[in-house]
Amino acid sequence: MCIFSIVTLLLISVVYKYRLAIKYQIYIWRHPRPERGTNFDYDFFVCYSVDDEDWIWDELQPNLEGDEYIKLCIHQRDFKGGKLIVDNIVELMESSRRVLIILSNSFAKSSWCQFELSVAQDLVLDSILEPPTIILLEEIKTEHLSNTLNALINNTTYVPWSNHTDDSSEFWQRLKLAIGNQRMVANTEDV
Repeated sequence: MCIFSIVTLLLISVVYKYRLAIKYQIYIWRHPRPERGTNFDYDFFVCYSVDDEDWIWDELQPNLEGDEYIKLCIHQRDFKGGKLIVDNIVELMESSRRVLIILSNSFAKSSWCQFELSVAQDLVLDSILEPPTIILLEEIKTEHLSNTLNALINNTTYVPWSNHTDDSSEFWQRLKLAIGNQRMVANTEDV
């Protein structure tokens, strides 16, 4: 009886730790992967922590959607009510051309953000998504770095955010080059 209790407790803890990955696998079994098309509902699916939502609404959304007419998928606005969060993440990411990852310490600590990162990597490997664009809002503390995040930061060129207003035009220019929007690059050169 004691061994049965220990095995049950271990099984419950493993299932709890990998609950998002299990939900994702169930989603994949229920929904076959789509072929990469040319019509997308969104230009970018934005992966970010809710702790960084002020930056999303104050900086990112007005500069990309407002000024550059890029359509962002922002979960607080675009997730469909009544659906599982996992289903919303996967379906909306698959209907986006690319993923924009907003890295911060809050992102690194969030299990939902880590899940979105895993889904994005999976979709890139399956050639459903183009490689992600990464914005580094702040230096990530070592204790918050998972192996996946550490590899991402060390192997991908990211665009670092600066709170200094003098540097913000340089940031937007670098981001526009990183996301490859030719119209955006032309507009930046006019400034």
